[in-house]
Amino acid sequence: MGEVTFQNGAHDETGLSRFLAVCRRRRFTMAHRTACGVVGVLLVGVVASGGALGAAAAPPRFVSLGLTPTTVIRTSTVTAKVTAKDPGHRVTVRYRWLRNGEVVARATQKSIDLARHAFRKGDRLRVRVTAVAGSRSTTKTSRAIVVGDAAPKVTSLAIDPAAPTSGDILSATLRASDIDGDHLSQQRTWSWACPESPSGSVVASTIALSDLGIDHGCSVSLSDRISDGERAVVAKAPAVVIANQAPILDHASVAYDPTTATATIDAAPADADGDPLQTTVHWTIDGFDAGGSATLDLAGADAHLGDVVGALVRVTDSQGASSGWVSATPATISAGVSAPPPMNDWQLYAELDGSAVYGVLPVQSDPSHVYVIDELGFGVSTDAGATWNSAAGPCHADGVALAYAPSAPLSIYVACANSGAYRSDDSGATWHSVPITTGSYVESIKALAVDPTNPDVVYAVCGTCGSIWRTTDAGENWQALGTDPQWGESVAIDPNDPSHVVVGSADGILVSNDGGATWAGPYESGPMRVAFDPDDTAQLWAILYQASSPSLLHSTDGGATWTTITSSPAQLTALAVADGVVYVGDKTGNVSQSTDGGATWSTNRLGYSGGGQVNSLAVDPTNGNHIYVGFDGGLLAGLQFRPGLPQGTWRYNTVRLDSVTTTSTTATLDVTVAPLLPGSIGWVEWHWGSITTDDNHTYTIVSGSAAEQAASTTLTGLTPDTTYHLYASGLFPAPDGQFISDTPEVTFTTPPA
Repeated sequence: MGEVTFQNGAHDETGLSRFLAVCRRRRFTMAHRTACGVVGVLLVGVVASGGALGAAAAPPRFVSLGLTPTTVIRTSTVTAKVTAKDPGHRVTVRYRWLRNGEVVARATQKSIDLARHAFRKGDRLRVRVTAVAGSRSTTKTSRAIVVGDAAPKVTSLAIDPAAPTSGDILSATLRASDIDGDHLSQQRTWSWACPESPSGSVVASTIALSDLGIDHGCSVSLSDRISDGERAVVAKAPAVVIANQAPILDHASVAYDPTTATATIDAAPADADGDPLQTTVHWTIDGFDAGGSATLDLAGADAHLGDVVGALVRVTDSQGASSGWVSATPATISAGVSAPPPMNDWQLYAELDGSAVYGVLPVQSDPSHVYVIDELGFGVSTDAGATWNSAAGPCHADGVALAYAPSAPLSIYVACANSGAYRSDDSGATWHSVPITTGSYVESIKALAVDPTNPDVVYAVCGTCGSIWRTTDAGENWQALGTDPQWGESVAIDPNDPSHVVVGSADGILVSNDGGATWAGPYESGPMRVAFDPDDTAQLWAILYQASSPSLLHSTDGGATWTTITSSPAQLTALAVADGVVYVGDKTGNVSQSTDGGATWSTNRLGYSGGGQVNSLAVDPTNGNHIYVGFDGGLLAGLQFRPGLPQGTWRYNTVRLDSVTTTSTTATLDVTVAPLLPGSIGWVEWHWGSITTDDNHTYTIVSGSAAEQAASTTLTGLTPDTTYHLYASGLFPAPDGQFISDTPEVTFTTPPA
């Protein structure tokens, strides 16, 4: 038949065709043709299966093999780029990735995630590819690529502090990382531009603004070059503007000169910017406002021997920035002025809001802190009542009582007549409702008392609930204590024995010696209000509320028996006791003191009809002869008793006249208004006229402010070359009239036309 050679692909098929053509030649016998047919069928199968006859079949052929990208870091994903051919047959490809010549486990895909397989900088990466066509295959390995260095990554860069002043040292807070774990180095370049001084730059880790002459108003920027030794990035921080630095006043003291009977301020303020400073002084004499001059004339201020001269001091720079107020170390007047007159003194504190003052509590451990509750709000003073800040009180129109534990003076409980009880753990900044409820009804609380050793234990009485209540978990849960007094009036806890609790009610006095488990009484009858003497708790005192006859009662046996003090005042409404001294207030606004157990009394009256009855009394922890008095008419006052002496004048310097500037027909008046409780509204009333009469008046409205504030007005239509008399007074609303403060006066003359 001849010889036929079969080859792969088209060559195999061509050889087969030639073979079959030879078999069909006419000179072949039938036997030859049959044999050719059988062999041909077999050869067709061999060819179809990719086999070879007479010569070996060729494997698939790689056209190209490479990796992309060729520049990589340890977080890159690398892909094999493969082209393999086998004419007429489908070629499949298999991958094995190699790291430094070793097979990477479970890396058999076309691409490889270097981070997932923990590649590191410097590793050599190849891919080994096997191309398969039918039963034939061929394998080839790519050229290697090397995992390179990754640049540092910067998350954030910020100048610290973010709001600098000219006395600061600037540094920077950098958050940067390097995935290769390389050590990072930095080179910081600081640049600044100033409106009135040269700009500049410096390479440094930190800069001291004052050393470089960078003052307020300058803008400072930062560029930071971060390098890992091979690659570097540059990060820029947002620029900052240097703010003016407020002056600092750490200490001040009152310097008293008896030869001139004057007081000045000794202080050493500092200002990092070097700005000129102005000193402001707010003088007091025994706590009363004494003006704001640089030098205090003690004789002119009606000061006397033994008076204490104090001051609030602050400094302000030429940019308007001020230090904080500093309470100057006071001085006691020992010479140079006369002895004090024989009288008692009232002081009216900052007007609240015209609503009844039901509770005043000075903090025993820090007497500069005083809490007050009235119908409309809660207030706190941090300077013993000189100024008041209004906190966000929970009682909107029904605040009636407040209490705290000496062991935790920041934790305060407030009772509202119609909306339950509230607790604050931050001096009244925020409040948490802790109501006493019966079913869905919120009980009306009349009085509270807190265990002096445990601020979570509180006793309460209600106006109508007919029970004594106690909580041991700061008001979260309340328990009725199994007794049924009607119309609870007050509750008091023995400061030395918290299990000794005394309740005043409309039925009389109830006493418990076991923390409210059992009660004895009632003793006496009628609406009683009770108080311990904190300095001698064997002494208990009580008043029969608004009784028309003498109604002070005294017990020396813990409340088991009581004696009526027949010489006491009548119509009593408030009671306070400390160190054996008893204070009572009455329905007509009188406050009386007894230092001999009620045998004799010294009585003082405010002398202002807008006060109304006395609702609350509290003894100053630093001065047993000074008490806080809360009136039903909305006033809060201080009363300094000088036992055995007559009533003195009451003082409240609301307004200080600063200047009068005149033209021939006008006068501009400037005053400073003392701090008022925020939220209150008052007026400065200007009275003026010719030298012989003050028949004109006008008003300037002022709002409550915790700091001093300025007020002014301009009088018009004046007559040239005429002398006028003027005085200014502070007016504040009260339920039955207006309260008028002390009045600064001045005489001025308009210039000729």
